[in-house]
Amino acid sequence: MMKLNTILLTACVLSLAACGGSERETEFRPLSRISPAPESSYAVTDDGALDLSAAASSGNASSTDSVPQRAGRFLAYTHNRTISAPTDRLRDLLESHMTQCEDAGPENCLVTNSNVHGLETNYASGNLALKASPDWAIPFLEGLPESLGEFNSNVYASSTSTVDLTAQIIDTDARLEAQTTLRDRLQQLLESREGDLGELLSVERELARVQSELDSYESQLANLRQRVSMSDINLSYEARVSPTSQSVWRPVTEAFGDFFRNVAFALSSIVTILAFVLPWLPVIVGLIWLFMFLFRKAFRKKKTPEAPATTEKGDA
Repeated sequence: MMKLNTILLTACVLSLAACGGSERETEFRPLSRISPAPESSYAVTDDGALDLSAAASSGNASSTDSVPQRAGRFLAYTHNRTISAPTDRLRDLLESHMTQCEDAGPENCLVTNSNVHGLETNYASGNLALKASPDWAIPFLEGLPESLGEFNSNVYASSTSTVDLTAQIIDTDARLEAQTTLRDRLQQLLESREGDLGELLSVERELARVQSELDSYESQLANLRQRVSMSDINLSYEARVSPTSQSVWRPVTEAFGDFFRNVAFALSSIVTILAFVLPWLPVIVGLIWLFMFLFRKAFRKKKTPEAPATTEKGDA
């Protein structure tokens, strides 16, 4: 009995340590479940800027089972590029980038979203969202301006942002380690089969709870690994209007093209107004009649002649 109480007390202490222990740490410790990527995966200069040239020269492939450490930290990168392309080449360009990603394989690149709107118009647009490893993403982004020349396109807006996940990863790993130790001790307690049935059932319930939390921490850590090891690449495509389309008669042709649509829109507006007015028509007519009745009554009263006042004067 004393041994069981001692183990349960130890389990409670480990649970509390898992929740608050990592907050007291002032230094980042090595992670037992995370094998860091080579230092050349990303290079960070003294001013914090991302040095793509150093990363591009890396010949080591990253793995989905590892979390790249960049300058001693775990950073999730998001790259945004806006591309201007002729409207008739926009779809071909988007499909070309999608094909490059698919040919690289799921371990290097994944297509997470793709859409195109308004094809063959001056307002066509498209979006392509990718998740890519640094070894694929960096050469792709560096060679993007040159590869766009084949499609008579160019990059006119770009940005790169990062999210520091170091604290989350270290905290989750600490909780996972504490819960793993607690689970192992509870399993040893069950295997010894000491104590009565009620105590064993209590230990089993505690073991089930710990295992559930352990699975949750493993899932969270796997998600954080994925965010760090695979960068987000968001490509936006916008149609570039050719100078020949800017004719002085363009507004007139567009007005004729929208003629029937505008007429239908006007008729629909009239029908909508009638639908709102008809229920109030009797009230409006009644108010108009009352106003005219009162106005005529007041007008007639003003026009009625008053009897002249006569005073008889006696003869002198």
